[in-house]
Amino acid sequence: MIIGKIHEESYNKVAQEYNAKFNENLKIQTRVLKNFKHLLEKRFPNEKIKILDIGCGVGADLKVFDDKKYILNGLDISKEMIKFAGKNVSNAKFEVIDFKKIKASKSFHGIICDAFIHLFKKNEAKFILNKIKKMLKPNGLVFISTTKHLFSKEGFFKKEGYIKQVKRFRKFWTEEEFSNFIKENKLKILDVNYEKQSNSANLWMNYVISLD
Repeated sequence: MIIGKIHEESYNKVAQEYNAKFNENLKIQTRVLKNFKHLLEKRFPNEKIKILDIGCGVGADLKVFDDKKYILNGLDISKEMIKFAGKNVSNAKFEVIDFKKIKASKSFHGIICDAFIHLFKKNEAKFILNKIKKMLKPNGLVFISTTKHLFSKEGFFKKEGYIKQVKRFRKFWTEEEFSNFIKENKLKILDVNYEKQSNSANLWMNYVISLD
């Protein structure tokens, strides 16, 4: 069974639990995405800013941008996640699709890649970054988040903090490894902030990056 199919089935199963945490996560993401939002508005003061959220889940990140300044688009491999996202962010356009299969075009001022890049093997993550670069308008920005770890590893692991014990593929990045990975792929780190996850030991690294 391919990794994408495993992710589709796993996230369908936990979609309701994700949605139950929507308001809690919205508060966190409003804080985490504050600088990304500020820099986008500073770079594109006179434009309607188009956002793409890759692996959008139930829509908490897009809800942060839910006003008239933005055109919102969300993608997810899980149809159950998208069902909730459509209700949570009625002004956004959502699609159930595998990001690796969509056609890339320079359409977006900002791309959100929240808790997504670590769902791929390191060599596949490079493909994801390169595709993101092809979808950014000039001066566009990317928000990427993943968790910080002392040791690098990858494989299939149970998802923590959920009643339904699903497994999915997970790449664990060290901070040095991930920062170097971004730079090696000709992207520039503009900002990093850190967010401690309340129900686990995870520390999230939240990057705002641009084309180098």
